[in-house]
Amino acid sequence: MISIILGIFGLMALCQIFKLVDKLRILLRLIKEGQKASSLLEELHNLSVDEFKQWCLEYMISKKFSLIEKKEGFFIMEKDENKFGVFIVKENLNLDYILKCEALAYFEKLNNITLITLDDLSELTYLNNNQKVKINFIDGNEFDKTYVEYVKQRRINFGS
Repeated sequence: MISIILGIFGLMALCQIFKLVDKLRILLRLIKEGQKASSLLEELHNLSVDEFKQWCLEYMISKKFSLIEKKEGFFIMEKDENKFGVFIVKENLNLDYILKCEALAYFEKLNNITLITLDDLSELTYLNNNQKVKINFIDGNEFDKTYVEYVKQRRINFGS
């Protein structure tokens, strides 16, 4: 009688184990399907404007810039004793905005501007006629890599 009861409990336990293994297989399959190599650029497009600005600030700090001051609409940062005006526009960067940045940099006595955007600026035809202000562009092409590549690159940069 005891052996029959133990046999029934053993079969029930075995049945539960098979159900658990089946659920684990389904879960692993769902995880694998969901792990598409998303790009950093796609992830940045999902951020709000404020989150993107904060991410860009942290990105510049990871590039050895130090924050000096937060201004209305931009940051003043320093690297190698050079001051930079860092302007961030998530999308739709246009000539009027670039000219506004130049004017603000001139007013703030900055010789360097860094403009960060998710737009693709490979076909931008802007000629910087103002020799007093140097403009650096960081566009979506800089971030067009898988998130895993970005994390690896960042680890290497922090390690050196």
